[in-house]
Amino acid sequence: MMAHNLRKRVKCNNNGSTMVIVLIMLSFVMILATVVTSSTIMNLKMKVANKQSAKTFYTSEDAVNEIYVAMGQMSSDCFNSAYQDQVAKMVVNTESGITTVDNITCNKELRLDYIHRMLNKLGMIQDNMLDSIKYKDDSDYVSKKQEGVYERGGNTIEAQGIVSVLNDCIEATHKSGSNTLDVESIDNIQIVSKKSQAEENIFYYTININNCLVKYLTQAGYYSYITFDMTLGIPDKLVNITDSKKLS
Repeated sequence: MMAHNLRKRVKCNNNGSTMVIVLIMLSFVMILATVVTSSTIMNLKMKVANKQSAKTFYTSEDAVNEIYVAMGQMSSDCFNSAYQDQVAKMVVNTESGITTVDNITCNKELRLDYIHRMLNKLGMIQDNMLDSIKYKDDSDYVSKKQEGVYERGGNTIEAQGIVSVLNDCIEATHKSGSNTLDVESIDNIQIVSKKSQAEENIFYYTININNCLVKYLTQAGYYSYITFDMTLGIPDKLVNITDSKKLS
C-alpha cells in the first residue's frame, strides 16, 4: 500500500511539457509572422523602387528625345542657311557675262558650308579651320579627335562645347527643385568625310557623337543612366539646286 502511494506521488506531470510545447509553437508562429511581414515590406519597397526607377528611366528617355529634336532643328537650320547661300551664289557676274554655277559644285559647297555651320554651333571649329575638314586625297577622312574620353571639366574645348549645347537642349522644367538631369560625358567625337555614293565628285560630312551619357537623379535618391549615339549630317543625296550641270 505504501509502495502504491509512493508511485502515485512520483508520477510524471505532463503539464509543464505541454506548456513548453505551446511556448515553442508560439515562438515559431511569431518568427514565421515576422518573416512574412519582413518579406511583405521588402516586396513593397522593391515595387516602390521599381516604380521610381521606371519613372527616372522615362524621364531620362524624354531628355534624350528632347536632345534629338533640338539637334535635328539645329541641323535643319544650318542646312537651310547653307542652301540659301548656295542659291544666292548660283548666279555669278563675270567679265564675259552672267554665268550659272553647276549643280555639282553647288552640292560640294552646300555640304561643306553645312558641316562648317554645325561645327561652329557645337563649338568644335573656328572659321580659319575650314580647310582641315575638307575631303582630301581620295580617302575617307576621320578627325584626329576620335580617341579618348571627353568629360565635362576636362581641357577638351570640343567636348565642353558639345556637352554644353546638349544640356541647353534639355527643357528647364526637368531641372526644377532638387532633381538633377544632365548630360554627363561623351566618350567619342568624330568628324567623318566620305566620297558620296550618289555622285562621284560629291563628298558628304557627318559628326558622330558616341556614348553620350545622360544621368537623372531624383530628390528621393533614385537615378538612372541612358547612353546613346548620334550622327549629324546631310543624307547622301544629290540636292537639285540648279537644273544645269555645266557652266552656261
